[in-house]
Amino acid sequence: MICCCADASNRASETIGNDTVTPILPALSPQDLSRPGPDDAKVGSQSRQPEPAAVLPVVEEKPAIAAQPVVEEKPVIEEKPVITEKPGQEEKKEEKKEMPPPEEDRPAEQPAAAPVAEVQPTPGSLKPGDAFDVELTKSAGHTVIGLDVDKLSGNNVKILKVKEGLVADYNKTALSSGKPEIKVNDEITSVNGITGNPIDMVDGIGKSNTLALKLLRGNPPDLLAPGDIFDVALAKSPAQAVLGLDVDKHSGDTVKILKVKDGLIADYNKIALSSGKPEIKVGDEIIDVSGTSGNPQAMVDTIAKNSSFTLKVRRGPTAPLVAAAAPAPAAAAPAAAPASAPVSGSVVTIELKKTALQSKIGLDVDKHSGDTVKVLKVKEGLVADYNKTAPSLGKPEIKAGDEIIELNGITGNPMAMVDAIGTSNTLTLKVRRS
Repeated sequence: MICCCADASNRASETIGNDTVTPILPALSPQDLSRPGPDDAKVGSQSRQPEPAAVLPVVEEKPAIAAQPVVEEKPVIEEKPVITEKPGQEEKKEEKKEMPPPEEDRPAEQPAAAPVAEVQPTPGSLKPGDAFDVELTKSAGHTVIGLDVDKLSGNNVKILKVKEGLVADYNKTALSSGKPEIKVNDEITSVNGITGNPIDMVDGIGKSNTLALKLLRGNPPDLLAPGDIFDVALAKSPAQAVLGLDVDKHSGDTVKILKVKDGLIADYNKIALSSGKPEIKVGDEIIDVSGTSGNPQAMVDTIAKNSSFTLKVRRGPTAPLVAAAAPAPAAAAPAAAPASAPVSGSVVTIELKKTALQSKIGLDVDKHSGDTVKVLKVKEGLVADYNKTAPSLGKPEIKAGDEIIELNGITGNPMAMVDAIGTSNTLTLKVRRS
């Protein structure tokens, strides 16, 4: 019995060693199982150790977590052939566009429209404001331009009348030669490159043999004759409250217009003729302001005090332009004779212009003895500068004892003439030799 148990114990040990956990034993009695054997300690030790051995393989199999090919397989994101393949798609689209439509769906071809020729205004169809150029040449015995002009209203020379002379001769053949005529109310904007100063432009006309004129077509002339009376209603505004006139209010019972400047009158003139109304011009006289008449100062005060007013204006005469004769060619010019001194009582016209360097006229005068301004002394100033070159130009000097009988159209009022000397930049003097 003992031998059988020992043999069985040996087989059990081998079986436990092979199967690690659950021994397969022959049926034993409870007493046999309770009987200790020499290998019980070994069996007990081996029966507890297999548990960790069975768990270890699970822990060691963590590489399955570390190996994450799904995360590393990012080439799926980097591969964007769809974007790079767009040129191929565009080519396909272009090829599709280039495919002609079926014959029955094609629209009938329309003939190309003929280019529209640009319509140029003919010389006779110039509109107000259109610019044009004219060249004139003086010749022996034919040196007068033949224009009456306004050189005191703005920056251009306005044509008031075309008379016999260079312009009239030009007009006779202008239209037949494809050139525009020069008409009343046209404005000369440039004379041989001189612009912006009407006095200088008029001087250029007098001194030059060849004239390159730039003009603007003016509005049609009004039909008023000197002495005709017309009304003009004006209203001041926050943007424009200045009348814009130089006037003489000391010669008679009317306000005489000496110059039109920027202001209400100039704005009115811009649209007057196109609206069927007469312009206000230099030489016109204001005879009534909103019922005030006979007192020039009261009329001027009425204009200053009221925001709206009505002027009653009388058309005045025009001032002619006298073009100086062109000098003869140098080869044929005889020796210049000395200028003869003006005789006593003769009247000469002299023009002076103030500058940034010289703005004083330089005269001591008597303005309280009669209706003229008497020259008492010539000092440093505009008159002295004029006198330095006058003899060499064949012009008379201004001397003590001479009398200024008119200044910028003002006559008969010495005080007004002196005031105009102080306020005007360009001075036109009529001087009577003593």
